[in-house]
Amino acid sequence: MLDLPYESYAWLKVAHVVSVVGWIGGLVVLTEILALSADAPEGPAWEPRRRRLMLRWINPAAALVLVSGILLILSYGDLDKP
Repeated sequence: MLDLPYESYAWLKVAHVVSVVGWIGGLVVLTEILALSADAPEGPAWEPRRRRLMLRWINPAAALVLVSGILLILSYGDLDKP
């Protein structure tokens, strides 16, 4: 278990919540992009936007969710109890 001071734990929780909101928001925008590209005759024109959204927003937010979640579990979780 990690022994983090309360201030570090609070900032870690803030980072986790903000990254979850960003991740879900990016997925919502991605569904709009996919819906627009399905209806538009210039469908491949939306492909760079989708790729840029995935690489710059959704994937980093998902990674930050995983890392901060694991650190929160290790710092506060009661893993010793059966």
